[in-house]
Amino acid sequence: MLKFPKYNVHVLLGVTPVMKVTDRQIWTHLVTPQVQALLGPITAIRPPVVRETLTGTPPGAPGSNINNHLLYGGQSGFVRFPYLEILYITTYGALLIKRDLMKVEVTGWIGDIEKNRSELIFEVALRDRCFDGTSRANDSALIAWPFSDPKLHQRLSDQLSSVEASIYGFVPGSRIGDVTGNPDLEEFVRQPYQFLDRPELFLKYFQQIWPSRRGPGQVGAPIPDVSRVIDTGITEIARLSGYDLVEATTSHYNVAHFVMSRGYRFNYIEQARDFAQLDTAVRELTKTLRLSRTQQSWCPVIQGLKPPESIPSELNLGGPSWPWDNICPDYLWLNKPISDKARGLLPGPIPR
Repeated sequence: MLKFPKYNVHVLLGVTPVMKVTDRQIWTHLVTPQVQALLGPITAIRPPVVRETLTGTPPGAPGSNINNHLLYGGQSGFVRFPYLEILYITTYGALLIKRDLMKVEVTGWIGDIEKNRSELIFEVALRDRCFDGTSRANDSALIAWPFSDPKLHQRLSDQLSSVEASIYGFVPGSRIGDVTGNPDLEEFVRQPYQFLDRPELFLKYFQQIWPSRRGPGQVGAPIPDVSRVIDTGITEIARLSGYDLVEATTSHYNVAHFVMSRGYRFNYIEQARDFAQLDTAVRELTKTLRLSRTQQSWCPVIQGLKPPESIPSELNLGGPSWPWDNICPDYLWLNKPISDKARGLLPGPIPR
């Protein structure tokens, strides 16, 4: 008797559960009450637009073509798969929803987004990981980083479906560049790893930000309820969509602690061990220097200064460093099981 092969057509074609999340579910579960209040009531809805070029809405938030596909006879400037935009105009700004085959991205803007006079205050995104570890993962027009490494980006299990979550939320007008008039200082806080090979410049900006309440990546004052309730909404959307795991990649020590406080755990034993070693060293240093939580979050970053002799002696941890920046493809992965079949999943070794 002929045995027909078993295969999942919708997965092979790239139709993932995350693209079926509705606008109503997004507004209800992902846009927090304080973000809704800042944006104000919805006053108009623009017709959906299908984009196939790198230029999108607003001009400062284009699509991506990481695999460098050349379409229409070898032309650049296009994305591999089209994506959908729908714009909700609100009293004080706009809510923009973008979707492609693997990701839904929701952004909130204060000001006139259609005239490119707006400020990004909020972002939440969910990305299906079904193609991670292959070049197809990079075909999404809505990603900024590659997920194609067959070892570093391999999924935890072929039997479990997972979605990666990311969030961003800052009070309007609180960005460091706006408050200080120093966009270079804001860029340092946004991406301090880019400055590690320039120790004099790094330490110049580091000394300016050290007394503040801004940790790595915190370019503005946080919207309070984004950190308090957004994970509940993400979990609910993932559960309604049928996922087994919610996953996160974290580029900063403080962000890793935040997601761990929400029930996330490490994907890999080696990363858990390395993080614990670094965490212990920071806590021991805190006993001596009485560092604030924000200052603790800078300690792992400064360990990467080159040459190592540039590290201030009082902050030198003597070995442990932070290897999971958002420059190299070695990401720090954490996950939260949300289905019964995922709850027994244990961290494994990093694929070799």
